[in-house]
Amino acid sequence: MEARMNTVTIQVALSEEGLEELDLLVSLSGLSSRTELLNSALTIYRWVANEVMDGGEIAAVYRNRGSFNVMEMSVFENLRKNAKRIKS
Repeated sequence: MEARMNTVTIQVALSEEGLEELDLLVSLSGLSSRTELLNSALTIYRWVANEVMDGGEIAAVYRNRGSFNVMEMSVFENLRKNAKRIKS
């Protein structure tokens, strides 16, 4: 017996350029829908949030070059502050 998933429809306002970028990412990722891309993005963001709240940094590591680029976003500071509040 298959479990049924409840779904909710949301509306998102994007610029035309944003929509084009979304569709390009769907295509480049080999996904079949915008929904798949947004679900994948949510999974990635959940991981990012957990790592940042645990004190980690998010980075792209280039092993073949021996370098890395750390990503910093203002929302990461919010996550860090809230992690401290939760742990207190």
